[in-house]
Amino acid sequence: MNTASTDLSQPPHKGRKLALMIGGGALTGFFGALGLMTLIDSGALGSLGPSREIALLVAMLYGFMGVLVGFGALSPRLGARFLNVQDAEELREMKQSLLASGIGSVAFGGVLAVLALTGPGALLAPMAGAVAAGVLLVIATLASVRSMKHSDELMRTVSRQAGSTAFYLVLLFIGGWAALSIFGFMPQPQMIDILTLIWAILIVATFSVCAKRGMLGMR
Repeated sequence: MNTASTDLSQPPHKGRKLALMIGGGALTGFFGALGLMTLIDSGALGSLGPSREIALLVAMLYGFMGVLVGFGALSPRLGARFLNVQDAEELREMKQSLLASGIGSVAFGGVLAVLALTGPGALLAPMAGAVAAGVLLVIATLASVRSMKHSDELMRTVSRQAGSTAFYLVLLFIGGWAALSIFGFMPQPQMIDILTLIWAILIVATFSVCAKRGMLGMR
């Protein structure tokens, strides 16, 4: 009887958690994007075109993911409610890796944000932007190295496979865009477009590998 009741109670628990993750993520993303677009429209970030605005949205996504992961690592009991993990103990075991990963994600997104905000008419002068991007890139690199150091073999394998998948996606999308622009079928991409695609492809590649390994199923 106990076994049967446990089996019956588990799906609703997973359903509630899934609803919380999807609903919370959607609301946070919506209000975050709304706030960012309001800030852009106010002119506080300088004169930005569509390409730079899209880059800022992708950078915000990195920041959002990094904050969630970092918060979950620092507060396992709360993190277990909205992160796709078995329980709080799993977060405690992965604390060092997840915390470094969260910091790296925020810093890496910050690099793209700085690049989008640098240039003529934008918020940052070229020299200030170069220094800020360089510092953030160093932080992101160090955090990624630390995260890999504390990761288990499965996560190291996922990381390597995501990098390999991202390489082929870069060839497909960025290489394809470049070829089509040479043929005159598409406009030539701006440098910020290429960078935004690279940042976005890394996310797609990571989720793709995790999905293939069955790591996105509710736990």
